[in-house]
Amino acid sequence: DGMKLDKYSVVIFSGYNVREYAAPTGSGWRAAHYVIGEMHKAGKPIGSICAGQAVLAAHGLLQNRRAAIPTRVFEHAQFQTYFSDTGVRWQKLPVVVDETNGKPVITAAGAAHAELFAKALLRAIDGK
Repeated sequence: DGMKLDKYSVVIFSGYNVREYAAPTGSGWRAAHYVIGEMHKAGKPIGSICAGQAVLAAHGLLQNRRAAIPTRVFEHAQFQTYFSDTGVRWQKLPVVVDETNGKPVITAAGAAHAELFAKALLRAIDGK
């Protein structure tokens, strides 16, 4: 709480070990929830790549949105909690840009698609 986010253009979640941000008991849960909420309210792009989708799903941001299926993440039991009953419309695409309500959420399946992911994020930041 109290973080000043007005100077930030985007927030991105990535990586394999996202439990601290995705689990309600995690040390970073409150901070992640605040940042996601504030950036979303401001209409700023929010991105996730691979296991980062678990963070966005756990905080409800992906509900009723399209998102890229994270590469091999569904194979790991530790992630099942974050993805069950989230209402995500999973897409078998490298990168998905969902602009529901004019608020962009950009997801990428994995590191192999990092360049496409970065380009989509830059387009969202530039508003193009």
